[in-house]
Amino acid sequence: MTVLVTVLPHKAPLPGSTLIQIPIVEALETEWATDVHLQAFTLPDRPVRLTKKEGHDKANPTTQALFFDLDGPDHQADDDWKWYQIETLGENDRDLYFKSAWYHTAHGVRFVWTLDRPVSISEHKILMRVIEARLIKIGLKPDDKCYGWTHIFRAPFVVRDRVAQDLPANFENLTDLCVDDLLRDAPPPKEKVKEKDPSPFAGIGELKPIVTQSIDRTFPVSSRNSSITKLAGRFRYFGHSEEEIRAFLLILNQSRCNPPLDDLEVERIASSISGHAPNMELEGTEPPETPPPIFLERLDEATLAEYLTTHIKGDRDQDIVSDAGSIWRYNNQTGIWDQIDKESGQVEIMGFSGRLQMVDSKGKVQPLNVSAKTTHAVWELANALKRDPGWLSGGTPGVATSNGFLTDDGLLPHDPSHRATWSIPFSVEDTDHPELWLRSLKEMNLSDEAINLLGEFIGACIMGTAPKYQTALLMLGEGSNGKSVVMDILCGKDGVDGLFPSSVVTSIAPQELDSEYRRANLVGSRLNLVAELSDKQIDASDKLKAVISGDLIDARPIREAPFSFRPQAGHIFAANTPPAGKDSSPGFWRRWRVITFSRTFTEAEADRDRASKILRSERGAIVAWALRCYRALKARGHYEQIQDPGLHEWKVEAIPVLAWAEELFTGDQAEWTSATALFQDFRRWAMKHNRDGMFTSNAFGRALNRMGIQRKRTKDGWAWQISRDGRREKEARVYQ
Repeated sequence: MTVLVTVLPHKAPLPGSTLIQIPIVEALETEWATDVHLQAFTLPDRPVRLTKKEGHDKANPTTQALFFDLDGPDHQADDDWKWYQIETLGENDRDLYFKSAWYHTAHGVRFVWTLDRPVSISEHKILMRVIEARLIKIGLKPDDKCYGWTHIFRAPFVVRDRVAQDLPANFENLTDLCVDDLLRDAPPPKEKVKEKDPSPFAGIGELKPIVTQSIDRTFPVSSRNSSITKLAGRFRYFGHSEEEIRAFLLILNQSRCNPPLDDLEVERIASSISGHAPNMELEGTEPPETPPPIFLERLDEATLAEYLTTHIKGDRDQDIVSDAGSIWRYNNQTGIWDQIDKESGQVEIMGFSGRLQMVDSKGKVQPLNVSAKTTHAVWELANALKRDPGWLSGGTPGVATSNGFLTDDGLLPHDPSHRATWSIPFSVEDTDHPELWLRSLKEMNLSDEAINLLGEFIGACIMGTAPKYQTALLMLGEGSNGKSVVMDILCGKDGVDGLFPSSVVTSIAPQELDSEYRRANLVGSRLNLVAELSDKQIDASDKLKAVISGDLIDARPIREAPFSFRPQAGHIFAANTPPAGKDSSPGFWRRWRVITFSRTFTEAEADRDRASKILRSERGAIVAWALRCYRALKARGHYEQIQDPGLHEWKVEAIPVLAWAEELFTGDQAEWTSATALFQDFRRWAMKHNRDGMFTSNAFGRALNRMGIQRKRTKDGWAWQISRDGRREKEARVYQ
């Protein structure tokens, strides 16, 4: 079935017709002579610009296309950001990706999907929610404006401001999605409340003293979102559920917003605010009196920022600090610095609306009316007032526990100068011995050297000093070999917390570290653990080296301002087979240690509850063991290189010259061979085995040098002495 869209010229009419309906692929691929927009919904009898005002919804328009816009922060996006959105979809939801069309826009990326049958406005709304949920699940946030059935979308290849647009696009994969399959994924409709059941608005009248000022008026376009959000926050304060808040906001949206917000936006506000804990249960409790107003000399953004910093600090002796895009506040009860992110900070600012007041020059009381713009500006100013770059990485190495601050020298009392931002909720006794844990590692056929290496690495992550040793750990081995047990011990299993709480664990693959958005997630992380490393090539980028070494790096959350910080996380990656790569420099390989899990447990041997058993009985003992290992690392100053076959296997997979040498150097007899002959042989071998043979002769020579092969100048040019044993001995030293 051909999927049609209505083509709407922006200014000049199209030749022969003002509006036309053509297949969507043709509309997307056409190089238009003017600025053109596409309308997803159509009427069967004629092309027409559909509007609510003209009552076209009563004519039952239908569509077979779903458009989603992903716009960059503040509607600005560079090419890296745009490609990251496309790659994220391709890596995390391959079904959607391989059935989509996409193209870059001025502000971001637009995805298009077609459907296997026409759908109505109501079905379209449900399908948009289903796709939206899948996008949000993988970290992609569609723009709010793309949901309306009357919305139009600019075609990719148009003339805009007299300039022909030619941005990246791909329409080859566009394949119909099955409507019925998508509808099965839709959330079930909410049951109607029976008349005898109590109203979801029971007790809502008790909010009158709090919300009267806000709802006894119409909200203009400029303040619809902020006004609805503030009301949601007040309802949540009194303990109302998400369903109650959503229902009430939808009513207010229709009666008080001119024009109303999209229902999806209202539902998102209700869902977001409901994630905050209520400050008071409404049932059986009288609401408190309206808090007294607080008078400030001025209500400008600078004064509000000063007040916000004082408000967040409260009656604590320790001042707040801003670093890496968040404000940090010391908690005397736990001994750690709590993070106040932008969303939480803006909720605090919204709470100032109406309560903060000033007396103007005429003696009239002027209450504060917080807008979205004010909220953003006040938060940024408050961060600027308390900003202390590098504060996070300047603390005492150690970790907060339930009985004090644990360092490699012993237990200290909690103190804000330690700058602890996380804690382990159990005590640690230095002499404890994790018998079951160590026995399990032995059963995995790990050597004593490998077990000590693992303990040293875990200890460095706990202490927050892992980047000091500039090393990442790769755990290799096919399935059912024990790697998952190690990862469960680190992160938790079956509801039992691991050594590291989820708040300080990230999962960012080496291939993703070139993205400033992904790097932002490393703030506050102590362990970056990737359970299944992609076979995508690992390049020795500057960012990968900087992140592993804890150098100062730049980062930026999506839609936020960039900042700089020093990562504190240690990096553990797990893979069944060695990842691809092409870096042959000793500097790259110095940053890696490899532990191979060689045993394969049979179904009868496997203990599915082993990790849970260990965590329930030996969490504190494992931390004590890891810190004992860490003290040895600290005294030595570096990780020892263990003799693990996985490292050499990885090098052979990653370095074409080394793999070629493995096949060529088969005898012990040394002989001199011309450099030209060796280089030509390598190029032929690379082509035969589909390996990267794009080496210059100079790069090829440097690779042979690293492998310890001797060379000399002859009358015919350079020659190399082939010696397997000599190469092996030298390779083991240089590449490691």
